[in-house]
Parts: sequence; C-alpha cells; structure tokens
Amino acid sequence: MTAPEETVPAWRLSEIGLTPESSGTMSGHRAIFMANYAPWMLRLAALTGDRLLHDVARAALVGRYRNFPGYHINTARTTIYERADYPLHEHKELSVNSFHYNHIWPHMSILVDFLVTDAFARSGGKIDFPSHYIEGYAYLQSKFYGDVAGKFYGRDDAVLWMPRRLLKTGSVELNTLSARGRDRLYLAFANQSTEAVTTEVALNPAVLPQISGRTFRIKTLAGEAAGELRHGRMSVTVAPMGLTAVEIEDLTITPKFQDRLVGAKAADAWSRDYVEMPFGGGRAMILNFGPAATTAFVYLQADDTKFKDATLTYQLDGVEQTVKDAAFPFEFTVPLARTTTALKFRLSGTGLDGQVTQSDWVTLQK
Repeated sequence: MTAPEETVPAWRLSEIGLTPESSGTMSGHRAIFMANYAPWMLRLAALTGDRLLHDVARAALVGRYRNFPGYHINTARTTIYERADYPLHEHKELSVNSFHYNHIWPHMSILVDFLVTDAFARSGGKIDFPSHYIEGYAYLQSKFYGDVAGKFYGRDDAVLWMPRRLLKTGSVELNTLSARGRDRLYLAFANQSTEAVTTEVALNPAVLPQISGRTFRIKTLAGEAAGELRHGRMSVTVAPMGLTAVEIEDLTITPKFQDRLVGAKAADAWSRDYVEMPFGGGRAMILNFGPAATTAFVYLQADDTKFKDATLTYQLDGVEQTVKDAAFPFEFTVPLARTTTALKFRLSGTGLDGQVTQSDWVTLQK
C-alpha cells in the first residue's frame, strides 16, 4: 500500500508496550497488536500501585489505531494501520501487515476489557462489572462482560450497554463506558491525556429516542458535569488522566435484544449440541443465545479441491428442507425456534468428478 511521506511523533511508530511474536519471528513480527495482557496488567496496577504495569498496559493500546489494525507492526515504518478505513480495503490491498480475520473478535474483547478495567481503576473499584474468563487460542486470554449486572458508584443495577453510535464527544482523548440501570443511564468518561478536557457530549436520539425535546437531571458521581441534559446535550470536564462519571435520571432504556440475551438459562442448553463427522470433516453445533436467538451452524472443512458444491438436508418438525452452497467455504445456518427439540440432518457434496456423495443422518437434540 502506498502512502504520502509524513512526519509524526516517534511514539506512534514505537513498539513499546507490545511484544514480538517469538524469538524466531521477532525481526519481521516485532510488535503484535494482540495485547491481551494489557487489561490484566492494568488491573494488577490498580490493585498494587505498580506504575510500570500501568504504563505498559496503556502503551500497548492507547492511541494505537482507530479500527482493527491487522496483526502487527512489521519492519516497515508507517501509520497506515492507524487509519479508520484500513481494514475496509479489499483483501489483496492489505499489504502493510498480515491480516487474520479470526483475530477480530478476540481483539474486540481486549478493548472492552480495557475500557471496563480502566473505569474500575480510575474509580477505585466503584465501577465494577463481573466477568467470565475467555480461554482463546495461543495467548488470547481475556474477560467477557455484560451478562450480569455490576456496580456503578453504589448502584447494583448497572448492566453494560454500549450500542453503536450512542454518543459523540468533542475530544478523542475521552474513552466512554456506558451502562443502563432500571430507570437511568450511567456514563463514565476516562481522559487519556495529561491535560484537562472540557467538551460537549451529544447523545444520539436514534439510539435514545426518549431524549428528544426533553430535559433530564444529571447526577455527578465523580469529576464535573453540567446539571442537566437538554435536547440530548451536556457538558463534561475531565481532569488530566481523570474520570468523570454521571447518571442521567429518569431515562428508561429499552434495549433491542440485550434482555433476551442475558435471559439465557441453563435450561436452554441442548444435551447434544456439537458433533464431528468424517464426511468432509463436517462439524455441526448449536449457537445458543437462549431467548435472543438459537441457530444451528453446520460446515465442511473440505474445500473446493474436493467438492464443487455442498448441500445440507435437514428435518424440523417433520418437514424436510434442502439448502445448497455452491462455493467454498461450505457452511449453513439454520434458525431454530425456542420450541425446537431436535435437528436431524445430513450433508452431501458434488465431487470434482461430478459424483455426489453424502453423510449418514446426524441428530442434535435438547
């Protein structure tokens, strides 16, 4: 990828805070963006006062990119991976670093973990959300948040709620954490700079239609904020490296799907929710989000060197249906109703010689 020559501060090209991939690849893969250790270090720093861990954690993430940056800083000196549109280019245009699409979800988990942990640290534990440990692959260990209510300055009804385009601030230095209560919205603004920030915050009426034409009272929990939210706008001041936390009262949030997602219970689980098949390296699993959505995902590991196309034949409530996938990757998604108790299916494929072969029937069931 080509880019015009530019002069930037040295820290933007520095690998400080990041690690090389390994001793054998460090010359080319000298700084890996997958810094899953950063939130853990930040939390340890908050609990122990260790400034080195604090500084390493921040150097690993803060100011590094505005979208998914790919895998690493390689031997090239460039800022292309910082750009908001970098991952939006066609695959073959992405030549600045290696690009692994399976990294995107774990990378998001790093950033959410950092936002939550940063609020925990700056609030002295007064903002705190329960978590589950995520065992990823290689070194991608993070925490998962959002299925259980946490604490927000003495209130115990705070559910992480961070919809896209919830708000805009006038400063890129502010990271925002948002949560919803029974009848209020919680916001925490973390200043990443060493200078105070005063800015207007504009909530999005497309996400919060309740704010249109109304005034809401703001309760300041930490830092400084205007006393009212008028027409979706308010002012906040955040101290250098500080935190301003507020709750907007009498603002009832109606999420689109989160209540159904967190409403999943053990009783929603299927007794047989995963199978492996010898036919084409087939795999099938139930992706179970309880009341929010339940689907069956079926795919073949075999590629287009073995099959021209693949077909899924399945039975639901006594009705047989067939779905064809004419191009690799060969994969199928079947929506399942909450009342569904079993999915019976088989796979077939057309080989390069035109011959059709098929698997045995397989059943997933509650």
